[in-house]
Amino acid sequence: MKRTMATILQTLTVLGVFSASLALADDFKTADGKECKDAKVTRVEPDGIVVKTKSGISKLYFVELPQEVQRRFNYDPQQASAYSAQQAANYAAIQEQQGEAQRQRDDAAAHNNTGFGQQQPGPENNPVVPGGRPRSTPRPTPLPKTQVLHFLPQSQGSRPTPPPTKPAPKPAPVHQGKAQPKKTHK
Repeated sequence: MKRTMATILQTLTVLGVFSASLALADDFKTADGKECKDAKVTRVEPDGIVVKTKSGISKLYFVELPQEVQRRFNYDPQQASAYSAQQAANYAAIQEQQGEAQRQRDDAAAHNNTGFGQQQPGPENNPVVPGGRPRSTPRPTPLPKTQVLHFLPQSQGSRPTPPPTKPAPKPAPVHQGKAQPKKTHK
């Protein structure tokens, strides 16, 4: 029981120190001159710290930070390289799994599309009719369930053209020949 309480107190002490360092906003400057102003450390990893700034969340690697920051967050180069190697291996395994899943989907799609529209074995395509006599003509290959009959014109994001309206009435004919004098009233 004593040992359990000591472990709990030690864990609480470490968490208290750790959370106090996370709560403060700091300015960090990397070796290449990049500055992170008012950055809050959200997570400490063996190879770096994850910080949140006004511009977003980013990871600063300990090899890019000054010795003072490395000591503050207990940077250990051996642990960092082992952690980075593990992360790289995990990433490679995930990529391999995703690639295999994609290959399986592609194979399934290719398998489903082969023979599409070809005659399938079955009683309707059997050259012998029930009763033992041969069928005179084989049945045609059934059409696929979805068939494109025609393509619709593509619009450029505009509304469809409205249907044509009735033509405008023709203007009244103008009389050809001599001009009529205007009548004036006196």
